[in-house]
Amino acid sequence: MSVEHSARTVRGYSHLLLARYVETSLPPEKSLVVRANLRAIWARLPTIKEDSQASFADWTAMIREIAGLEPTMEEGYQRVFEAGKFVANHALSTALRLLVRFLRPSMFARKVTDLWKRDHNFGSLVCTMDGDKKMIARLDEVDGYSFVSAVASGWVYMALETMGCKDITCKEVLHPPPAAQDAAAYQIEVRWS
Repeated sequence: MSVEHSARTVRGYSHLLLARYVETSLPPEKSLVVRANLRAIWARLPTIKEDSQASFADWTAMIREIAGLEPTMEEGYQRVFEAGKFVANHALSTALRLLVRFLRPSMFARKVTDLWKRDHNFGSLVCTMDGDKKMIARLDEVDGYSFVSAVASGWVYMALETMGCKDITCKEVLHPPPAAQDAAAYQIEVRWS
């Protein structure tokens, strides 16, 4: 689904939870840097509703700022992966967490496209199973979505962990860091035991 960058949106809860990550999970000095550099975005946060669509430009600015706190692309990618896990963990409300707990990874793989569409008005995320303990997550038409592979990896990781999967690994195979994280397509190999 091709949508002009200026018209792209993501769900409001993602903004609010990412801001909470910055405020509660980053070291205080790094949190202050992000909030100071994104003062205008922080001023708009009180107007965002969890179930509304919110600015993609603001979302990606927040992601880039979080990644930029780290000295290397690899460390920035890992920081954004942790932010993705935080957002997913908090987004899985009690009722949704109970539902996810009873899903099998193959069922999650079939539902993830709908979850993406609910939260984004552009791009796609499709997961396919490759055996019993491996999933391939494919992101397409996500140009300009900085570090989307790291964010999506964090989400998939948390969902699988909620299902009881262990030893979860997520590896970007098309554009792994230190490659720039602004491609139009990504592919994540996810394994677990």
